[in-house]
Amino acid sequence: MKSRLFLVKFTIPLIKLKKSLNNIKKEYLYIDLYCILGFSKKEENLAMNRKRNPGKNPDLEKVPDSGKDYSLVLHDDDIHDFTYVIDSLIDICDHDLVQAEQCTYIVHYRGECDVKTGKYEQLKAMYNSLIEKGLTVSIN
Repeated sequence: MKSRLFLVKFTIPLIKLKKSLNNIKKEYLYIDLYCILGFSKKEENLAMNRKRNPGKNPDLEKVPDSGKDYSLVLHDDDIHDFTYVIDSLIDICDHDLVQAEQCTYIVHYRGECDVKTGKYEQLKAMYNSLIEKGLTVSIN
């Protein structure tokens, strides 16, 4: 079976925060990552069919409408610094660095941010952990 090769380019943004006396500045650095991926025609067709038929994906929930989705909302406070909140979101909510930084900035400038959505039981454990760290959160 012949396989087809694809050259894929990923541009990964890295953000470095610089603190000065009165403000925080972001420095952006972009890394280009190139990968060569090889697929047989059969594997390529399977991948394309998965994209076209998301309803038949076994990884998705069986009944998507069972139960209501809730939001875990992080509220602004004047107690914790950016790095503490970012580290808490990475540890507890499984955010990556960029997502945690973005949520932290949204909370700082808008007063609140939905940091996670899902079923109530899943969010309750994260809620309790964030409360233990002293952050102000709610489930809506």
